[in-house]
Amino acid sequence: MDVNKKKFNDLMAQANDMRKEEEKTKMAMLLNRQIKRKTHFEEIDLRENQFLGEDKQIYCSLCKTNISVYFKEYDKTVFVKCECKLKEIEEKNKKIELEEHIKKTYKKLQDIGINPERYGFDKFNILEEWQQKMYDACIEFLKEPTKGIIFTGQSGGGKTLLLSSTVKKLIHNGEIVAYLKWLEQGKYLKGITNDGDIYKKELNKYKKANILYIDDFLKVGRNGNPTEADISLAFDILDYRVEHNLPTMISTERTLKEIHSMDEATCGRLYELCKIRFDIKKDDKKNYRFK
Repeated sequence: MDVNKKKFNDLMAQANDMRKEEEKTKMAMLLNRQIKRKTHFEEIDLRENQFLGEDKQIYCSLCKTNISVYFKEYDKTVFVKCECKLKEIEEKNKKIELEEHIKKTYKKLQDIGINPERYGFDKFNILEEWQQKMYDACIEFLKEPTKGIIFTGQSGGGKTLLLSSTVKKLIHNGEIVAYLKWLEQGKYLKGITNDGDIYKKELNKYKKANILYIDDFLKVGRNGNPTEADISLAFDILDYRVEHNLPTMISTERTLKEIHSMDEATCGRLYELCKIRFDIKKDDKKNYRFK
């Protein structure tokens, strides 16, 4: 009886060993079958394109690594890593992030008073050498903003278009830019000079801005001349930015020679602040608004 029982136990042990080996064989087959995809995150069939990595994780042999994808085989839940799917998802996420970034960029431009739809380097037609030089100057500034940039001269020559397009690119790249339109913000600042703390707070928005863009510098109206208040305000802003080496962009219809005749100190600060300079010679043919 004891002998039979021992034989029975031996047989049962052998059967258990066989079942274990069979399970191992099934799992080995499972891990060496090719993946056949259906659609994103749907259950997929396992075939030959997968392997078990050193970290005991299952990988797609086509892509080596990736996010986990679930599927079932022999009533077991299996994970597959597949880089193809990750690339697909990454591309989709990048597209969404880019769209969101563009929306934020446009809002920031609108917040500082620049119409994002109106500006962009693709809107500037380069037909002559002087236009190419202006474009190249903007690209140089984008590479090294601390050089500063100033465009002077002919109205309608593309000064505001190019510099506003440069601002658009800067904000798109994550930079913070303050925008001072002299006819508007300049007039406002001159009107609150006696308001102490309020004036100082408003002025500091421009004096201390990471990057400042002054459009139509020293423009006070049709054929008007800057007042002492204009010169004082201009010097105050420029002097601070020179001392702290802050990137500054300026457009003005006045030439540096004209500004020098108004105030030598202010003109000197412009030379120190803006190493990239381009003057559009006065010529009605260069006014694109008339074309």
